[in-house]
Amino acid sequence: MAKGSVRPPVEWVTFRYRDIYLILGIVGAILVLAVGGYIWYQKMGNPRSKAESKIEKAERKLKEAEQSTSVSQSNLKLARENVENAKVAFEKEHYGPAANFAAEAIKILENVNIESDNIALLAEVDGTVEVKKANAHIFRVAKKNEMLGEGDIVKTAPGSSGKIKYPNGVYDELFPNSYIIIENLKKKAGGGTLVKTKLEQGTVEKQTPDDMNPNDESVIETANAKFKSGPASRLSVERSEGKGTKAKALRGEIEAQIGSETRKLSAVNRGISVNISEIGSVDISELIPPPTPLQPRADQIIQLEDPTSASIIFEWENPSRVPVIFQLSSKPIFLEKSFVERKIPSNQSNIKLNGLSPGTYYWRVRTEGDKDKCYWSTSQKFKILQKIKAPKIERNLKLEVSSTPLGDGVIIRGKTNPGVHVSVNDIEISINTDGSFNKIVLFSEFGNQLVVVRAFDDQGNEKIWQKSFASSQM
Repeated sequence: MAKGSVRPPVEWVTFRYRDIYLILGIVGAILVLAVGGYIWYQKMGNPRSKAESKIEKAERKLKEAEQSTSVSQSNLKLARENVENAKVAFEKEHYGPAANFAAEAIKILENVNIESDNIALLAEVDGTVEVKKANAHIFRVAKKNEMLGEGDIVKTAPGSSGKIKYPNGVYDELFPNSYIIIENLKKKAGGGTLVKTKLEQGTVEKQTPDDMNPNDESVIETANAKFKSGPASRLSVERSEGKGTKAKALRGEIEAQIGSETRKLSAVNRGISVNISEIGSVDISELIPPPTPLQPRADQIIQLEDPTSASIIFEWENPSRVPVIFQLSSKPIFLEKSFVERKIPSNQSNIKLNGLSPGTYYWRVRTEGDKDKCYWSTSQKFKILQKIKAPKIERNLKLEVSSTPLGDGVIIRGKTNPGVHVSVNDIEISINTDGSFNKIVLFSEFGNQLVVVRAFDDQGNEKIWQKSFASSQM
């Protein structure tokens, strides 16, 4: 070795085979976790994928429910509406709301079983509404579309309201400061259903459908009276501690049981008021009927390019020729400060309002006079839609319609694109998830009747089908 040169020391590192395998295993695990995390994010963590997954699950459950004979139509309709809302929100890239709508549909369908006829729905909630389940000890805040069963108690706070829909198509509208118990939701041995509720305090307005099963019973009772509603009826019941029960039969046939006595209340031509004191005395009197609402009709769709600058005309028929009180609200129950009110002279049967923004509205009328004698017409719900001003996205909508004459009416069946609006003679109808729909149209006049079916979307695309039918209605 040359003098002055130094060779650097050489250090050897020895790896055992198991150390190499361990290092490779750790690296592999990290890769697996990374790939798995990426896949999870794409499938579950990604808002778009999460919404898409929930919609797919909701559609599967809805398809299964539609093939079952044990699921009530009201629950199916509600689930369909949530699925459609989810799909519309997804198309607009609103993934959070889309996932929420789909989750609500799944919740409805998962809670539906062979006892679905024993389930009611809290269809509307405005303000603070609380529920106490039959097996619970305390009240909790209720949610819209919450399911209710026998023994459940629902109460509304001051300034709040709710609407309960029962499996036989009957509705109960709960006014502020009301407290109601659902006592019975049962199938009757001879067919039909029994819906029975008890009003402890407050006010409830009950409405039964025109096509109510003759074997169905809808009963509401208080501490000193019981009322049974017939088809196509409207009944208001008010209960106050120390003041007894006040009931108003506003439409149809109502059977009132007061003590051991049963009375028939026929509200075909005008309403009937029944006041029952705490000691059992009864006072019955006739009420002054309201004008008949004409336009906009119940469930009508009004589509406008610029709603805030357009005028909406409200019309009614007023044979009594006396002043009329008109009210318009954005809420189903007309609470203080939630509506517009106008007094209309006796020689006028309409009012024009400007600047209504897109949304859902309710309107009603009554004859001016004593509030205990003059009652409101049924509220008419209508919807204002705005045509999108952005460049129109052309879309060739599908609209297939078939018709089957039915006495003084016709059965309309059809299919269109899922997620669009469908109206029959300007009245909105619901469609199924696959775009199919059906509607029975009844004729009220003699002669040829035109039926117009319209499918349209928010972009202004539309497809129209129309046909004239002969009516023998006199």
